[in-house]
Amino acid sequence: MNKLLITSLAFALACAGCATGPRPQTSAGLYLIADPGTRVATPVRDEQLPSLVLRDVNLAGFLDNPGLVYQTDSNTVRVAANHRWAEPLTSQLQRQVYTDLSQQLKGIAVYPDAGSAPSQSVRLSVHLTGFHGRYDGIALVAGNWTLSDAGGEELVRQPFSYRVKLTDDGYDALVRALAQGLE
Repeated sequence: MNKLLITSLAFALACAGCATGPRPQTSAGLYLIADPGTRVATPVRDEQLPSLVLRDVNLAGFLDNPGLVYQTDSNTVRVAANHRWAEPLTSQLQRQVYTDLSQQLKGIAVYPDAGSAPSQSVRLSVHLTGFHGRYDGIALVAGNWTLSDAGGEELVRQPFSYRVKLTDDGYDALVRALAQGLE
């Protein structure tokens, strides 16, 4: 009798679990900085042109998350649980900065890494301290860039800060504004 009761109870619980249906969907998204169909530049090795290597793009610790970051007041940031980067943000930023530089710096050969560049190329490093939305409707892209010679000696360090007003509410608008600020 005990065995029959336990089996019946287990069956009833299993059926009850199936009857509840799927959980309600929350609005979520995966985001890319740029359209994946956007043409990525291909370096053309030309020893006659000055050359630049994009050494690295790195992020402040609070930005190095799979979720988009939003600043809710002057001292608080939140990382979105349901609105995430489709691939690591550093990978997207590295690719996008390289593509933008390749298209904008006419007369300079831009390389995505030192292995493909001439040995005397100047190196560029980008450090982002801001790549997030803010409570005042602004997308912030901030940090500094550093140019170094082939031996690693720093030539120039320059801070930057771009504030782009969001044109609409929501994470879609935030990602568009961040992409605009990065450009």
